[in-house]
Amino acid sequence: MRRTLLTLLGGLPLLLLLAGLTFSGAAVESAGQRALAKIEDRIGLPVSADRVFLEGADRAGVERLRVGPAEAPLVTVRQVWADISESTRWSLSPWPDRLRLRGVVVHVHGDGTAEGALKALRDMVPTRRPSGGGGGQGRALPAVELDDGRLIDHSGGLEVQDLKVRFLEGQFTGEATVTHPPMGPCTFEGSKDRVRVQCSESMHLSLPGRLQVVGSGLELERGDEPRVTLPGVRLVSTAEDGSLSAMLGGLSADLTVGIEAGADGSRPVRARLSLPGGGQIVGHGRADRRKVEVRADVSGLSLDPVHATVNGQLSGGLTVMVDLEARRAVLEGDARIERFRVLHPALAEGPVGPFNFGIGGRLTVEAPTKNPKKIKLVLEDGRASIGEVGVKLSGFVDNTGETLKVAAEATVPPVDAGLATRAVPPGLLPNLQPFRLAGRFGFKGKLAIDMADLPATVLDADVDLKTLKVEEISDEIGFGRLKRIFYTRFEMPDGEVIVRETGPQSGRWTPLDLIPPLLPLAVTAQEDGGFYRHGGVSMLHLRGSLVRNLERGRFARGGSTLTMQLARNLFLNRRKTLSRKLEELVVTWLLERSFTKDELMELYLNVVEFGDHVFGIGEAARHYFHKAPRDLTPTEIAFLVRLLPSPRFYGKQFERGKVDASYGKRMKALLKRLVQRGSLSAEVAEASNPDLLWNGLQEQPAVPDWEDAPPEGAPPPDDPLDEW
Repeated sequence: MRRTLLTLLGGLPLLLLLAGLTFSGAAVESAGQRALAKIEDRIGLPVSADRVFLEGADRAGVERLRVGPAEAPLVTVRQVWADISESTRWSLSPWPDRLRLRGVVVHVHGDGTAEGALKALRDMVPTRRPSGGGGGQGRALPAVELDDGRLIDHSGGLEVQDLKVRFLEGQFTGEATVTHPPMGPCTFEGSKDRVRVQCSESMHLSLPGRLQVVGSGLELERGDEPRVTLPGVRLVSTAEDGSLSAMLGGLSADLTVGIEAGADGSRPVRARLSLPGGGQIVGHGRADRRKVEVRADVSGLSLDPVHATVNGQLSGGLTVMVDLEARRAVLEGDARIERFRVLHPALAEGPVGPFNFGIGGRLTVEAPTKNPKKIKLVLEDGRASIGEVGVKLSGFVDNTGETLKVAAEATVPPVDAGLATRAVPPGLLPNLQPFRLAGRFGFKGKLAIDMADLPATVLDADVDLKTLKVEEISDEIGFGRLKRIFYTRFEMPDGEVIVRETGPQSGRWTPLDLIPPLLPLAVTAQEDGGFYRHGGVSMLHLRGSLVRNLERGRFARGGSTLTMQLARNLFLNRRKTLSRKLEELVVTWLLERSFTKDELMELYLNVVEFGDHVFGIGEAARHYFHKAPRDLTPTEIAFLVRLLPSPRFYGKQFERGKVDASYGKRMKALLKRLVQRGSLSAEVAEASNPDLLWNGLQEQPAVPDWEDAPPEGAPPPDDPLDEW
C-alpha cells in the first residue's frame, strides 16, 4: 500500500466544507464523520477521530485522528488545525492554505533493520497526488507545519523523536532526533520524490577484520527504481598499519541500494569508493542477504596505503560474486599496475622499478567453517605480464583439512630472449647491467606440498636455455680474468670486507692436479652429489632442502649447488634477497657454459671459505695442518670438508686443539659415505681417528658439545650429507 498522512489530509477540505455550513455541534460532528467515511473509502483504511470542530469561519480542527485499524494504527495525530484560504472559504470546494499538526506518530512495521523500516515508510508515500473529492484537482498543496512528531518501527529497526516538518510549495524541511540507530539530531529536506537526511552523529556498523562502517546521512528516492543512497560512508579500522584492514581504513564510498527487490529477492546496488591515497572504484550489481554479485571498475587506485615499501597505481575491472550461505567468493577480472616501485630488503638492496605489469584470472575463496584460519584459495586461468612477456599461473592453498596443502604451476611460453631481458624491472638485476640476451626463452615449473606427506613433495622446473646467448653483460662479470689473476671480495657478518688476490697466475693458487683426488670427491659427496651431472642447478638438491626446511619449520639448509656457491663467492654478495638469488642463477648458467666441471671444481676449492680469514685449499692446508694440499690425509680432508657449512663456527675447534665429539662423528660419516661410493677403502676409513688430528698440540679445556648446548644465536647447521 502506498498511503501517508498527506493522502488523509487531501480529503480534509470536504470535511471542512461540511463543517463550515453547519452551525450546531451535533451537525458539525455528523458532517465530520461523513467526511471521514469518504476519506476512508478513498484510501481503503479505517479513519476515525474523537472530535471535529470549528473555530470561527476560517479554521477547523480535528482531535485524536487515527488511520488504520484501531488496534494497530498506521498514523495517529493528536490535533490537526486547518486554515481555509480566503478565496475558497465560501465555495463548494474549500481548500486549506495551511495545515498545522501536533503530536503525529507514524507507526512502521519493518523487518528489524533500518533498511526495512525505510522501505515500509516508502510504501506509505503515494506515487501521485490523490484526485477527485474535496482535494481540488490541480490546486497547490497547502503549507504544512508538523511538530512533536515521532516515527516508531515496531520491529526495532528505526526510531525517530522530536520530529518537526515544514512543507511549502512541494518542498519540505525538517529536523528530528534519531534514537535508533543512535545518530542524534538530524536535519532533512526534499520533496515527495526525494528525501535527503543528514545527522550530527554517525551510525557505526561493525564488520569482520576490525573494520566499522561509519555514515551520517542518506537519500531516499522514489520513481521507477526506488533506492536508498548512503553518501560519504567511511570505513574505519583499528587494525595495525600494513594490514589489509588498515589499508581499507581510510576508504569512503557513496553506496546506493535499491528498495524494490527483484523476483529472486535481490536488490540493485551501486557504489563509488574513494581511497585516501587517490583513485576510485565504481561498482554495480545485485545483492541480497545471501548473495552479492558486483562488477567493479578500478581507476587510478594508489597502492601507497598498502605498505610503506610500495607505490604505484592500479586500474582494471573485477567481478565479485559472494555466496554468504556457502561461505564462498569468486573474484574474476584483469588489472594493470603502472609505475610500480618496491623497496624491501627481502627483494633487493635498493628500489626495484618503476615498471608496469598486468595480472588477471579467477580466484575462488572458500571458508567452509567459521574458523577464520581455515580457508581455501584456488587460482584458475591466472595470468601475469611484464612488458611483452606473459606468464600462465594456476594453483591452490588449502588448510581446511587437518594439514596444509599447496600446489602451483607456472608457464612462460617461448619468447624472444631480447624481449625477456628488456622486461626485467630496473633494480632487480643491478650487478648484471647492462644485460641483454639473444635467442629464445621458456619456462615450466611445478610445486606440490602436502604437510601430511612431505616426502611426496613435488618441485620441478623445465627451463629452455638451448638457444640463449649473451649479447651484453656488465664488465664486472668477466670470466677472462678467472684464468689469470683476480680478486675475491667477502663481506663478513660483522660488516668487515676481506679482499683476496688469487688466480692461476698468482702465488696463492693450487692447481687441481696438486690436490688429492679424494678432496673433490669428498666435497661433492657432502655439498653437491649431482655436481658432475647437473647443469648448475639441481632440482633434487632444491627439493631436498625444501623438504628439510618444512620438516624443521625453519631455514635449516639452502639449496645452492657448488656452481651457485662459486657464482656467489666470485661475483656477488651473500645477502639473502630475491634479486641476489636471480643474479646467482644467471651467473651459474654462464659459468657452466664457460668452464668444464674440473675447472669449476678448481675454482671452487681455491676461493671457498675454510675458516675465519681462511680462503682456498692452499691457505686451509697450511693454517690447520702446516702442509701443502697434496699431502693431506683422508682424516684431514674430512675435517676440512666438514667445515664448509659453517667454517667460522666449526673452525674454532682448531683454537682449542681438539675435535668436538659430534664433529668427529660427522667426519666419520663422511668417510663412510666415500667408502660406499668406492672412493676410499674401508680399512683407511676405519683407521681414521679424529681425536688424534692435533695430537701434538697443547689441549685446552673442553667446551660443551655444540649439539647439546649450541651458542646463543649460532646453532650448527643441518648436516648437508643427509641430503645425499
